[in-house]
Amino acid sequence: STSPPGEIRVTGSTTFGDICPENSAEKTISVCNVGACDLHVTGASIDCPDFTLVNNPFPATVSHDSCLNLVIRFTPTSPGPKSCTLTITSDDPNNPVINLTVTANTPAASIDVPLDATFPPTVIQSIGPCHSANPFPISNTGSCNLTITNISIGGTNAGDYSLSGLPSFPIILEPGHI
Repeated sequence: STSPPGEIRVTGSTTFGDICPENSAEKTISVCNVGACDLHVTGASIDCPDFTLVNNPFPATVSHDSCLNLVIRFTPTSPGPKSCTLTITSDDPNNPVINLTVTANTPAASIDVPLDATFPPTVIQSIGPCHSANPFPISNTGSCNLTITNISIGGTNAGDYSLSGLPSFPIILEPGHI
């Protein structure tokens, strides 16, 4: 005679939501056996580089009315939405392969600068150079930190302008900061 097989149930959220590039996040999935006999979970894998299994106990045997936890870590490698498949295989004859969609989003950086910085022609000087200063605000309108690695002036008359008071690079600009 043969014993009845184990019966797999997988619980836990695989939706990470918005995760900024400088962060990582983890979700725990429970792989449970609700059957009368042992369940042999033969493996668990995920199919893309932004997600890793950091606590993968499989292959393993899950006894009756117990669970083993599987931890998924999301570490963003690029901006935008991510969707991958977590595959769990077992000897449950009714559900030998469980495929779960794992999703996350990494918001893109969002910078806001003035379209133009104009200097009013208010100073008339006939001898020597004339200097006038104008602020140039840079703001982070995104939901994640913005890393600024350089600021420069370009264009036809770039030599007529200079930047002063620049902080050291890189500049980490938090969301909503100027």
